[in-house]
Amino acid sequence: MLSICIPAFNYDIRLLVQSLHRQAEAANISYEIIVIDDDSEERFKHQNCAILSLKNVVYTELSENIGRAAIRNLLAKTAKYPYLIFMDCDAELPDNAFLSRYLALCTREIICYGGRTYAPSPLRTDWFFRWHYGVQRECPSADLRNLHPNRSFITFNFLVSKSIMERLTFDTELTGYGHEDTLFGYSLSRADIQVTHIDNPLIHVGLENSFSFIQKTENGIRNLLFLYKKTNYNRQLADDIKLLRYYIWCKKYDAHLFIVPLFRLFKPLFLKNLHGKTPNLVVFDLYKLGFMLRKAEN
Repeated sequence: MLSICIPAFNYDIRLLVQSLHRQAEAANISYEIIVIDDDSEERFKHQNCAILSLKNVVYTELSENIGRAAIRNLLAKTAKYPYLIFMDCDAELPDNAFLSRYLALCTREIICYGGRTYAPSPLRTDWFFRWHYGVQRECPSADLRNLHPNRSFITFNFLVSKSIMERLTFDTELTGYGHEDTLFGYSLSRADIQVTHIDNPLIHVGLENSFSFIQKTENGIRNLLFLYKKTNYNRQLADDIKLLRYYIWCKKYDAHLFIVPLFRLFKPLFLKNLHGKTPNLVVFDLYKLGFMLRKAEN
């Protein structure tokens, strides 16, 4: 009935898999938990292979890194049951009813995003910026997400019918971190498939320091520029992404001609704030816009 699909990369997934295994066993269903390691460091492989002792767990290690999109396509192809749950490896289950809330929806063809949440505080002080951004920007309720269902799709935690994954795949042209879920949501819209949203969040625990988070964000912006060009500057995509809307406005009215020089001038001050103890998300928004406009000139 259910295949739980987890791409793993440089993270200890033992606790997550054990928790999922307990819930699946308690549900008394046909299931499998598939973990594919995307060429992690040896210490993580050594830890994670312990999950092979659990019934119905499949664990595979790749000899080279294939990326976030390709590994999800591989997981979907490997899965044998009609319903798939995809989740990132740096997650924790919020309670003992996570699987049961998704199982109640396994009666028709569906794609459903459950959401994400965060701990009350970060475990480390250098994770504060990533945690603060997540709490403020990444945890809307299902009611809010359902206002723009495909725009709000994220690959972090979702249920999908295998029949949908047989028709649509993640685009492997996008490399590194960022916006493979945006493109998949756009592909769903073009196929007239609407995402359902419920409140069934996973806890995002795999945080990073501000330096790593900003680096990932920059790569995501490069992917967004590539995606916008790839879709032939699609207006729907622009309507769905606030940063892209601001970018288009700046280009239309030549605001980039003065924003880019200002960005170069004030970039050190922006970064000082974002790496500091009280990062400001408006500063982060300005940083992202300036970075995007500058990259577009290259």
